[in-house]
Amino acid sequence: MNRSLLALWTALAAAVITIAVFAQFWIAQRDRSSTARVQELLTSQLSPVNQTIKRVTDQYAVELEKAIAAVDLSDLNDCVKLKRSPLIRMLIVVDGEQQLLYYPRELRNATLEDRALIDETQQMLRDRFPRMPVASPRAADAVQSQMLPASNVATQAAAQYSLYSQTSSIPPASAQQKLQRDSATIDGTLDNANAYPSSKWVTWYHRRGLMIGHVWQQDQRWQAVAVLPRARWMADIVSALAEAGTSEETGKLAMNTSQRSLRQLVDVEGKVVHQWSSLPQSQWSELMRLAPDAEIAVGAPLEGWRLREFASTAYRDSLAGDDLRVPIWLAVSGLSLSLMLTGLLVTLNVNRQIRLAQQRVSFVNQVSHELRTPLTNICMYADLVAQSLEREESPSPEESQQKERLSVIRSESQRLTRLVNNVLEFARPVPTKALQRSAEELDSIVAETLATFEPKLCELGFEIHRVFNCEGKRMLDRGAVEQILVNLIGNAEKYAACGKYLQVATRAVDDQVEITVTDRGPGIPARMRELIFKPFVRLTDRLEDPTGTGIGLSIARELAKRHGGTCELLDSAEGAIFRCTLHAPQLLASPSPSTIL
Repeated sequence: MNRSLLALWTALAAAVITIAVFAQFWIAQRDRSSTARVQELLTSQLSPVNQTIKRVTDQYAVELEKAIAAVDLSDLNDCVKLKRSPLIRMLIVVDGEQQLLYYPRELRNATLEDRALIDETQQMLRDRFPRMPVASPRAADAVQSQMLPASNVATQAAAQYSLYSQTSSIPPASAQQKLQRDSATIDGTLDNANAYPSSKWVTWYHRRGLMIGHVWQQDQRWQAVAVLPRARWMADIVSALAEAGTSEETGKLAMNTSQRSLRQLVDVEGKVVHQWSSLPQSQWSELMRLAPDAEIAVGAPLEGWRLREFASTAYRDSLAGDDLRVPIWLAVSGLSLSLMLTGLLVTLNVNRQIRLAQQRVSFVNQVSHELRTPLTNICMYADLVAQSLEREESPSPEESQQKERLSVIRSESQRLTRLVNNVLEFARPVPTKALQRSAEELDSIVAETLATFEPKLCELGFEIHRVFNCEGKRMLDRGAVEQILVNLIGNAEKYAACGKYLQVATRAVDDQVEITVTDRGPGIPARMRELIFKPFVRLTDRLEDPTGTGIGLSIARELAKRHGGTCELLDSAEGAIFRCTLHAPQLLASPSPSTIL
């Protein structure tokens, strides 16, 4: 394939690949943006669900706050009354020293699980609330001095509550106010880290199940924790989620049933606590095999629990927007096809032009071959006529005029012969004929070739210098050397006539011979020093410039390369200096008349 066509198809392939890569990159970027947008939308839809769970826990907190506000933890009867609330599974009261003051009386007959729960609750209080600041040392010492031995926990708690009533002559409410006043005057600079809130949610795990407790701080002395029944608060949360889901679906009756999602409430271990959806249950397991499309954390007191949403394909696509993959790839395919068709048309046109050029070259080659025979005859008979006229000792004026005219015929015939030889040499695409080396004297070849140009050069006023330093015979291809000299000297004749100077020099270095042609013409710009050796390249195309085909120097370099050397333009301050180097081994023995290498 032609190099230009190869470059064209390479550029087209690169353009198609670039377009495809850009399209793929754009699609991937759009998919990422769509995924982020879908995740953001689904996450925003989970926020109301999270608020529903928070409303349930907030309602528990409000009801427990109301219950604690109506009791006095220092009163055993109030504690018993508070324990009967359906919101409380177990109530435990401790003092500032984390001593157990109240616990369920049925503990004597409690199961090991209930005993373990009490121990875990008390240990949780010690870990999270190490020690409460004692508001009134005097009152605390009075109570501690009256405490009974800890042989029976229930008896000890009842005794402490009764002792508190005996050592205080004021009503419980008044005693609370007094303790508050005392605690305010003990230390006005208590560390904020030791200041306890009035109420707080606490969570811990019992038997791999989450337990929720509500801690109160009363009078900065009594501390209570109410353990909520797990079955109750979980049932209330599930019920609230079901009601919220029903109202949400009612408000979106216009939505297609298939465009829904599966929502889950999972605990800290990833176990599903509750899940709900308007999709058929046959699709639930298929959705759960995928990663959730959105996930948010549940607020206090259910830290570690999460809400997940698995959107159906239709719902996700409706949120993501229109899918442009098919239109984009259709556009890319159409553009690529257009580029390929353009390349194909250009290739067909170029191939057609190449075929026409080859036909023209073939025609010129054939014509040049046909021209060789008449040119040879013209030159031969012109030489014969010139020889006959030269034998005349005293030619008449008419014979002198004919002699001048014959000189022009000979000169133009030789120029036409050189042109035909160049055309034939250039028309040969691949050198099929090997060099015909024979024992030749380079100086003799140069002198004979220069002699054919001498009449025309003298007519133009050239000063010719010969510097021959290559003695002896060497293995050369006489035809190739003559063709190189003809092209180099012919260029000097056409383009350096203004300098009126020409020097042809030869020399030998080992197995290399050099031919140097120097003129004092206008010279060649540095930027054109390599371009002039390319076919059909001329310095200028002005009408007043000498005519030429632009193939002489390219033929000279090609013949020099075939002869094991090169042809180059040397640096010069004036004119142009061409040097041609040829590989020509020196003849050491008597060779045969002709040797083909």
